Amino acid sequence: MIKKLFTLIAIIGLSFSNLRAQEQPHYSLYMLRPTLYNPAAFGSYDAINAAMLFNAQMVGFKGAPLVGAADLGIPIGKTGLSVGLTIGQDKIGAVYKSTVGANFAYRIKLNYRHYLAFGLSALAEMTQGNFTNLVVQDPNDPLIGQYTNTFWNPNFRIGGYYFTQNAYVGLSVGNVISLRTSQGSFTPTMTARIEDIHFYLQGGWQHKLGQHWKLQPSLLFKKIAGSPMQVDVNAQMLFRDAFGFGLSYRTLNTLVIQTNYTIKQVFTIAYAFNLGLGFSDRTQFTGHEVMLMFRAPKSKFRIPVEVPRF
Repeated sequence: MIKKLFTLIAIIGLSFSNLRAQEQPHYSLYMLRPTLYNPAAFGSYDAINAAMLFNAQMVGFKGAPLVGAADLGIPIGKTGLSVGLTIGQDKIGAVYKSTVGANFAYRIKLNYRHYLAFGLSALAEMTQGNFTNLVVQDPNDPLIGQYTNTFWNPNFRIGGYYFTQNAYVGLSVGNVISLRTSQGSFTPTMTARIEDIHFYLQGGWQHKLGQHWKLQPSLLFKKIAGSPMQVDVNAQMLFRDAFGFGLSYRTLNTLVIQTNYTIKQVFTIAYAFNLGLGFSDRTQFTGHEVMLMFRAPKSKFRIPVEVPRF
């Protein structure tokens, strides 16, 4: 079962290799909160759940990306429906992007221990470019000197998420609508093109090692248009369902070291350190991410499987 699951992930993931690029917030602890990439993952929670994070990338570079995000999921009784909210903001250089949206997920029971969920995030995105703060060769350029504006556009994330006892696989797409600018103009237009859509395929499983330890490997295939296929290989050890630590290797030549601790299965705090490999000055290619997660201790309906989150 597990071998077939990972083979499916690899075949589908490697098929997305000819698309092109678009800016997208970057996360390192997504394996602990799969809803960051896939709204259908809200369907795997049986109690009120929430998370917030802060991410600083490429520390040491002026204008390097800063990302903040939070989401909330609320299951509706025994209906299999979950609703919630998503908010986020990221900054890179002179460009700010804020996001607010509504999440919807619906879970289908295939049999006693197998479930399939579908999800949708309906988003409103505000992009602001304050180019008056840029250092330019000609400060009197009227296009640069007077240009600061705000643009709104709708967007969507759509996903499917299959999970069973100790394993999961999810496929999602994002950036269905994008803003594009033409040469010599700062005024973007909204487009919906297959070339600009982002694809995410992730999956994982867990294996018990004795009474107190669990091994939790996972994979992520990510295709952001204009950049090469990115593959993350992750592995975590979990002790007593409370203390976790692990490593990730990203094919963009990045090593991620992460640790997390869960208090009474309600609160989880996690930290990830990103280290760029193969650079002469590695301090310029480091990053930090902190995440706080909450899950209500009781619910009226319990999914009768141990849904992995790593």
